Amino acid sequence: MDRTINLRFTPTQKDYVRATRVLARKSPGFMVMAIILAVAMVASAIVMFVPGVGQPSWDSIAVVVLMIGAFYILYFVAIVPLQFAQSYKKNEYLKMERHFTISDEQMIMAVGDRSTTFEWENFQKVIDGGDFFLMIYKAQERIYPFIPKDAFTEEGSLEAYLDLLAEKSIPVK
Repeated sequence: MDRTINLRFTPTQKDYVRATRVLARKSPGFMVMAIILAVAMVASAIVMFVPGVGQPSWDSIAVVVLMIGAFYILYFVAIVPLQFAQSYKKNEYLKMERHFTISDEQMIMAVGDRSTTFEWENFQKVIDGGDFFLMIYKAQERIYPFIPKDAFTEEGSLEAYLDLLAEKSIPVK
């Protein structure tokens, strides 16, 4: 890459919720659990509402499975956004402008007076979330930085970023 890409943006509460949801949907473990839960909920509904299916003792199990399924759906749709709303209101760090400096050597994320250097070899993949990129980084700890696509304001910067990811063999899914 011939140049450095500089990006600036201030994340919103909605950005964090969307990033969390995209990460969950792209996680194999979450998807397997969601499919198992959906099948169990459908089977439980059939047991409860179709006469003659199953034994009468299965009704109580079906109710429990439907309640657990309803809780997980409520948790994913309502409770997670509420938790992020609370965290976002209380934590000024989450509201601070991010400055990304992306070069061939590394990517640096500066937030306030703190900065984090990301080495390219530790990126596992980048998830295209539609209007943002969620990066999966694993070194000593897992970090999930995200960049809204509208932060790529310089002409050609988005293409240069995608080209750099391809050069570094970081898959974009």
